[in-house]
Parts: sequence; C-alpha cells; structure tokens
Amino acid sequence: RMNSIENNHFCRFRWENPENLRYYEAHVGRDLFGWCLTLIWGRKGTELGQIKHCPCLSFEDGHFKIMNIMKQRKRKKYLLKVEENRG
Repeated sequence: RMNSIENNHFCRFRWENPENLRYYEAHVGRDLFGWCLTLIWGRKGTELGQIKHCPCLSFEDGHFKIMNIMKQRKRKKYLLKVEENRG
C-alpha cells in the first residue's frame, strides 16, 4: 500500500491554533532531486510567514518527520486539518 501512495500521492497536513491564529503546514512530495519535506508557517490574516524545504531519503523518512512534527503541534495546542492530494 505504501508504494501506491509513494508513486501517486503526497502527504499534506495543516495545523491551526485558534487562540493565536497561527498555522503550520507540512507536506512530503517529490521535487527534481527526490523526496522533500516542505514546512510552511505563519499567522492567518497576514502575509508574513516562512517556508522551508528539507530533503528526505524516502517517502517513509518524510512521513516519520511529519509524525514528529505532529507531536510538537499537539503539545502547542494546534488543531489538525488533513488534506489529501486531489491530482
């Protein structure tokens, strides 16, 4: 099952903190160099924010990194919103 996900989809997660309107996104996908974890964070209602790209060894490596991020976001009281690739 992981191979079909790996070949046809990417993982995307979004967390939002309703108290301070901050958001954090993480997605794993392929770029020209292989698998990449993209992190995006900022505050709703502003154009300020940042983006960071981190290379991953595989889809599984990126997914493992997202699971660690998920724990951090939960501790900081962010609510998880899950999106799936529609392409």
